This record gives sequence, structure tokens and C-alpha cells, in this order.
Amino acid sequence: MVFTALAQSLAERFVQTACGPTVASDVRGFGDLVVLINPAFEATLFALLSDLSAARGTYFASQLPVLAILTSEADQATRLAFPAGRWFSTFLEAERDPRRYNATTKQFEVIDAESANRTAIGHFSPYRTHCLYLEENGSLQALSYYTAESAAQTFYRTSIAWESDAPGSKIDFDGLTLERTANTAGRNPYLSIYVDGELIRGHNDIDDPRIIRFIEQLVLISSQPENPVQRARARK
Repeated sequence: MVFTALAQSLAERFVQTACGPTVASDVRGFGDLVVLINPAFEATLFALLSDLSAARGTYFASQLPVLAILTSEADQATRLAFPAGRWFSTFLEAERDPRRYNATTKQFEVIDAESANRTAIGHFSPYRTHCLYLEENGSLQALSYYTAESAAQTFYRTSIAWESDAPGSKIDFDGLTLERTANTAGRNPYLSIYVDGELIRGHNDIDDPRIIRFIEQLVLISSQPENPVQRARARK
């Protein structure tokens, strides 16, 4: 319901970044950041945002995250039950595979429309932008050292890393690694993140402290001032 309510506005704000044939501004979102965890909607609903972002090969250094969709690889409700239910409701539908241009890889891609219509967004790999997984020091015990000072240091480091984000890049979030796929542009503001099953162990297991800290850091990154000078001051 949340995504359906916001999708059209997000798409309109993406289109507004263009000025004739050129890109003139950053993509704006709704509030600071929209976060969805294990959402149960088909990847087809995300197609427009994915197509728009795939067609734009570069983003300004000032571009901030707008939407973060986190889906656990261990979520059987969206990985198994959802496509089973969608099969019964879509098996009579005729599908035509769309073809789109990916400005990052500079190649055309054919999207499996039937799979997109039956697969929950987070499990549909063509629309995936990131993987989130544990580092060696990503244990829960490591959070005992998490303080306001360390949170500020993490924010400073991750916000700088986000500005230099690129296809295939990795950002360290205190024991967690956020790795961008090779086929999406750096700073693409729509994040579809596939999460390690140890961090989110099931459909309703969304309160792991490491995930909470990760989302906190994403919100901090997303709520920075747009002006580069003001942003530098905020980090201090």
C-alpha cells in the first residue's frame, strides 16, 4: 500500500529532473527516505522506477538515497509463497517481455515479464541494486561498542563513500557491507537490497540491531543538506 501510494509521485519527481535532453537536478523523494522491509508486491510494480533509473547512467555527487527496499534471502513468505499465489492469479495473462537500455552497461536488456509479474520485488534479480551482508566483525557483540561518537564517525565515512559510489562499489556500515551491483549507476537513489538471511531471518524478523543501525545510517545520509557547503558543515 505504501509503495502504490508513492510510486507515481516518485516517478513524476524523477521525470522533473530532466531539462530537455539533459539532466538538470537530483532526484527528489518523499520525506527523507522511504524504507520498505520484505514488501510483498510483484516486481512489475517497480518496473517504471527501475526503467527510469536504468536509463540514466550518472547521478550528481549531491544525489541522496530516496527509496530503500530491503528483502531477506531467508524470507520464505515473499520468496516461495508469494510467487505461488501469483501463479494462480496470473497464469491466464499474456506477457510480452519489454526491452530497455541500461545506460550503465551501455547494453539493451530484455526483462522476463512473466517472472517479474510473479516474483516479489526483492527476489527479482534484474531490478536488484545491492546486496547487504556481514563482514567478519559483524557480530552482535560488536554493537556493544556502538556509541553516539562511533555513530557520527560511521555517518561521516559512509556519506563520503556514498558520494563516490560506483557500479560494484562497497560501503562499510560497521560490520555490514553494502555492495552495489555492477549493472546500476553509482548513487542510483532507488535501492533494492538483497539482505543476508542472518540479518533478517524471516518475514517478520525486522528488529535485528544491525539492521536498525544500518537503516539509521541510511536515514542520516538521506537527510543531509543538498548544498555541498552546508553538507560539509553538517558532517563536522
